[in-house]
Amino acid sequence: MKRFLLGFIVILFSTGIYGQRFDGEGGPPEGKNGYIQGKIMVKGDGPLEYANVALYKRVDSSLVTGTVTDSTGTFELQKVPFGKYYLEMDFVGLKKKRIPKVNVSPDNRKLALGKFFLQEATQNIEGVEVTANRPEVTYKVDKKVVNVDENYTAQGGSAVEVLRKVPSVQVDIEGNVELRGSSSFRVLVDGKPTVLDGSDALQQIPASRIDDIEIITNPSAKYDPEGTAGIINVITKEGRRAGLNGMLKASAGTNESYDASANLNYRLNDKINLKTSLNYRDFNFDMDGINERANFRGDTTSFIDQDMSNTMERSGYSFEGGLDYNITDNSSLTFTGSVGKFGFGFGGRTRIHTYSNPGSSPGYEITSSDNDMNNTYYNLNLDYQNKFNDNGHELDASVYYSGSDDQDLSTRKEFEAESDWDRISSNPFRQRTKENSIEDEVRVKLDYVRPFSGAGKLEAGYQGRYAQNDQHFELQNYQGSQWITDDNFTNNADYYRTIQALYATYTGKLLGIEYQLGLRGEYTDRLLKQETMDENYRIHRFNIFPSAHFTKRFSRKEQLFASYSKRIERPRSWFIDPFRSYMDQYNIRMGNPGLEPEYTDSYEFGYKKTFGKSFATVETYYRQTTNGIDRIQEPGQGNVMIHTFDNIGQENSMGVELMLNTSLYEWWNLNLSGNLYRYSLEGQVVGEDVSRKSNNWNARLNSTFTLPTGTEIQLMSNYRGPSVTAQGERDGFLMTSAALKHSFMSDKLSLTLNGRGLFQETNFEMTSSGPGFETYRFMEREAPIFNFSISYTINNYERERRRGGQSQEPQGEGMPMY
Repeated sequence: MKRFLLGFIVILFSTGIYGQRFDGEGGPPEGKNGYIQGKIMVKGDGPLEYANVALYKRVDSSLVTGTVTDSTGTFELQKVPFGKYYLEMDFVGLKKKRIPKVNVSPDNRKLALGKFFLQEATQNIEGVEVTANRPEVTYKVDKKVVNVDENYTAQGGSAVEVLRKVPSVQVDIEGNVELRGSSSFRVLVDGKPTVLDGSDALQQIPASRIDDIEIITNPSAKYDPEGTAGIINVITKEGRRAGLNGMLKASAGTNESYDASANLNYRLNDKINLKTSLNYRDFNFDMDGINERANFRGDTTSFIDQDMSNTMERSGYSFEGGLDYNITDNSSLTFTGSVGKFGFGFGGRTRIHTYSNPGSSPGYEITSSDNDMNNTYYNLNLDYQNKFNDNGHELDASVYYSGSDDQDLSTRKEFEAESDWDRISSNPFRQRTKENSIEDEVRVKLDYVRPFSGAGKLEAGYQGRYAQNDQHFELQNYQGSQWITDDNFTNNADYYRTIQALYATYTGKLLGIEYQLGLRGEYTDRLLKQETMDENYRIHRFNIFPSAHFTKRFSRKEQLFASYSKRIERPRSWFIDPFRSYMDQYNIRMGNPGLEPEYTDSYEFGYKKTFGKSFATVETYYRQTTNGIDRIQEPGQGNVMIHTFDNIGQENSMGVELMLNTSLYEWWNLNLSGNLYRYSLEGQVVGEDVSRKSNNWNARLNSTFTLPTGTEIQLMSNYRGPSVTAQGERDGFLMTSAALKHSFMSDKLSLTLNGRGLFQETNFEMTSSGPGFETYRFMEREAPIFNFSISYTINNYERERRRGGQSQEPQGEGMPMY
């Protein structure tokens, strides 16, 4: 793949040399050609990035050439033949602007057109407001931007429901998210880190609060390199109109599931803007399944069969507030804070049958469990920005603090039973586990951006992270009339980590090729103080993370791009804690203090073609992971299974991702995407070779129909193919959903009805095996699930357009190409 990437870069340079010969940087080329340059702005918002610029002949309106603006709003048209033209500039949601007379001649070869301001494309026609729609998915060189407003099947759900239809993302029936087959990814909200991790963070964010989701599979060196598969950045809604504006939303669904949110914004004047968000969610669903396990020890095989029936609940609330203050025309302060609670609970009944071969007396028991996990969290953030000019020369500084208190309480009752499952006694054996984790984290960040003449831009900065996590675990048995702590399963551990990072990236253009090169250095100091075992585990480590992005535009409708990045996945605190924590009488959890971080080298190469209102993309990628971290199982005594972690070896994924977005008719939009990749694993688990390979694939089809009445219907189907793991195999499964939306009162009031799992296809099946054991697992989630939601928009609530006319970028942005 390194040779492949190098070859691609050589091809790009060769194409650029063949197609363009310039006499000096930023000037007109030799011969009968000219050069046109200008800048596009949005009044009150600054430079407009990614605006379309097209040049047409005045005589017949034929297209001559085109481009898009860069991060400073600047556009350049080179090698323009002498002639008479007109120029058009447009951007989704803004009014198109035409420059009627643009003449290029020997006496007027270099045209500096100056600045142009585009206005909103909203018009009032007989009291009816008409606004341009944003595309459902926008591709940029380093990310995919998904417009959540167009995703009706996710209404009443969370960010996880939105991601079910997003390219590069897979979601299983339990709501666990993977990015191109990996659960190692980083979640950001408005470019800032979250207290919760991965799927837990995404489950907490209501779909009604989301404007865009950015999928960044190959981030630049400016980003935190945590998460080997990349970054999922959730952009939330924020009003930008004067006065009060916002959105109110509520929904109700099957199995007593409810959701409500209020996003309000009040802009006092040009200097002060106030914003707040309140969210509540209570989502319930049933999950049934079976677990079968066989442990082999000598001539004896021990079996355990479990039949489970559970009800699961995901609930939570959050309150957020913020203040934007423009100190001067070029400097601003933003203060935001939030507090919330995320809960996950499950409980139900399990029938357990144990026996062995050679035979022994079989055992039967019925357990009832109640598991309540609650995480109370809060964070504060202060941002300062100073713009030295309108060309992107700026300094940004931020301080971020977050804290969380995670309280987990699991209670079990065990009843002995007969073979027909009649209880032998009404007096059960009672047991519970209590787990508490208190975490505090401080992040400081300083970013400097310095554009140069032409397309050059230097970005550099410092990032510091300081985290502390205190953990406590205990097992208690109910004896007599009180709970007695079992000292053999009582654990205390403290975890400390400091990460210091410096980075620099340079963006430029050479011979028609836009590029960005980056380098990041990080020093990590980590300490685990295992107080119960009186052991300390400390590491000092320095890592280098390079990145590179290249792109070549052949026309306004075609583009090639390639990128490389190196990333890391560090073990979590409980991954390395060696104390044996009690899960239940058949399962023990313990960490591995010798666990090393896993590293991933990621390469991508892509092509995009636009035709009319449609586009198609082809992306190939190769991801090589060393020191791959995986959950493994080892048989213990009798029917006990030990769950731990290990660096299993090297993992490779090579694949191609396809996407087609087209409007077959004015009333029918079709989006089809698929991902096919070859996965291979070379490594060992408990001394046994687990090398294996598989061809994995998934496909997604989404259709949106707009009826003459304005009612919209959306149908979505998603299939995820089978795959292999370090110790087993997972079968494929299908998910379907549909939604019906109708708007009233000039689109201010909307009603949406949606259903998921329409054909009761939400099943999950998996097998695993290793030295001394075999397991089989089957899970079936409640389906179908229906939800009805209502939303009301106040004063045409819109998201604030930040830097370059786009959604707020994460702290650390990729290379702006188109």
